[in-house]
Amino acid sequence: MPFMLGGVAMAGTAAILLAQPGSDQTELLALNERTAASYSIAYTLTSGEEPLADGTTQLVGSSWQSPLLFPQLAESNSGKSGDASLFSASATSIPSGMGLVAFDSSALVNSVLNMDASQTFGMVGKGGWLIGNGLDGTDAYINADGTVVAATSGGNGGLFGGNGGNGGNGLDAGYYVKNAETGQWQQYEHDHDHDGATFFAASNGADGGNAKFGIGDGGDGGFGGIGLSSDEDPDAHVVGGAGGDGGNSGFLSGTAGDGGHGGWAVSALGMVNGGAGGTGGNAGLFGNAGFGGFGGSAATGGSTVVVDGEEVTVQAVGGRGGDGGSAVIGNAGDGGLGGVADIVHSHDHDHDHVSAADHDHDHHSSGASATSGDGGNGGGTVIGNAGNGGHAGGAYQGEIDDSGVPGAVGVGLTTGGKGGDGGASWYGDGGSGGNGSGAASYHGDAVAGNGGKGGDSPIHGASGIGGDGGDAEAPEGHATGGTGGPGGHGLITSFGGEGGAGGTALGIDGQHSTPGAPGAHGRDGVFPHSHDHDHDHGGGDDHDHDHDHSHSSAAAGSTSGSESKKATSTTSRPERKKPASSTSSGGGPKKVAGATSASAPKKAGSASSKSERKKADSSSKD
Repeated sequence: MPFMLGGVAMAGTAAILLAQPGSDQTELLALNERTAASYSIAYTLTSGEEPLADGTTQLVGSSWQSPLLFPQLAESNSGKSGDASLFSASATSIPSGMGLVAFDSSALVNSVLNMDASQTFGMVGKGGWLIGNGLDGTDAYINADGTVVAATSGGNGGLFGGNGGNGGNGLDAGYYVKNAETGQWQQYEHDHDHDGATFFAASNGADGGNAKFGIGDGGDGGFGGIGLSSDEDPDAHVVGGAGGDGGNSGFLSGTAGDGGHGGWAVSALGMVNGGAGGTGGNAGLFGNAGFGGFGGSAATGGSTVVVDGEEVTVQAVGGRGGDGGSAVIGNAGDGGLGGVADIVHSHDHDHDHVSAADHDHDHHSSGASATSGDGGNGGGTVIGNAGNGGHAGGAYQGEIDDSGVPGAVGVGLTTGGKGGDGGASWYGDGGSGGNGSGAASYHGDAVAGNGGKGGDSPIHGASGIGGDGGDAEAPEGHATGGTGGPGGHGLITSFGGEGGAGGTALGIDGQHSTPGAPGAHGRDGVFPHSHDHDHDHGGGDDHDHDHDHSHSSAAAGSTSGSESKKATSTTSRPERKKPASSTSSGGGPKKVAGATSASAPKKAGSASSKSERKKADSSSKD
């Protein structure tokens, strides 16, 4: 028999005792259960599409109130659950034959958390301060006066239970026209005829809302807007919007929100900076932390621009990946991927091949420079698996031919970003370091990024392995491979982590190359012993996290040297898996000759369809 008091099945904030119709068994409904969602982000500069996060997440509510205490629940939500009636009296559903109320648990919980809080004096329901899910923030928009209104943060969950709302998305840069009838601004669809249209710059995404004292999930941060150059000012500095931070989960339990992805930045001729990824939210006492958002990629076709009357070198800088959130008893969040930096020249110049004998060792070309974004650091935890560091984005410079092979022009220094450091776990596996970025410059020098450090595991667990250094390629310059990241340290029973492999280097005629050194092996604990598990850097597969981000992105810029790890030095040491390599140093986004505002990646449809870009479909909280 279920526990009854005054004819009501009683509920707590952690679980509900209920009687299901047709059953005489007492069942325990564990709250805050979520179905896994999988995301795959792919960068491209030619398809006209934005990186999308596909997948759905079903949220099961975390608190409940009796309909007899709030009778308006039965009226306002009757029939909304898909059943004939949410609340039904049935003498057959409970063996006592007392005709007590029996409940459809999932429909009840969701209905309570998402009902209209105005019917309960703002206490219970969506937006309720006591129990209920927070409202989603609004996307950035242009008001009737032609002013950009910033995206708003997601609302906080109720004090004793409820999820935080998702943060709003930033505005995409572009041309907008005002609808004379509605007064609303809409993105102009014509690429070359901008009569009567006004250009607006990109704006930032907003933070996700927090869950409060009880049980609940943090909201996801909004995506940063995509930055573009205008036709009137193609030399202007373009900055992608930053992603919002993920919200924290409830103090008792829940899953924290993921950081939003930074917006791309694309210019025909000017400076470009991709937006930074948002930081993942922190978990409460129990639960998993949020993942860091991806840094935005940056692409330009320029070499020099005039700023305040002086000619300066154009730079393309990828956005930094957001750091993963921290946990207490649970898995920490992975760091986000760094953004790709890409300089593409469409004009034709004749560059004579430089021989190794004629190369000036100390000379760096004075052309445009590309620097990819660093990977975000993995979060730490007390008990559980720490977060992996994010891979750095790739850095490229050159022109492509019809076959997609980089070729003729690119002059300047190309620098790869550093992989994020793995987080530490006191009792569990340390996070793996992210791979450093590969770098390629076809008429300049290339310096690949270093791998991130593996996370420590002081008490018990497997220390994290270091990330691999990136590969460098400079057919007519000096190439320097990235240094492998050091392994994490053990203290008591843990082995130290393996160091990452050094990156390869290919310079002029196979010479003028400096390969990267391997990372140092981490220090072993005092009483190390073998553990029966691997810690894979597969984009969060080892983390039981609701947002299973795939790190198989073309923007990862990881190295071909990262395909395998050195064998462990002793037979008793556990074999560790290598951080998954998402692409070779020759990978990365497809390049387009002469990047223009028309070639910028587009979000899913117009501003009205931005909600499709949410990592966790906001409808799952409604």
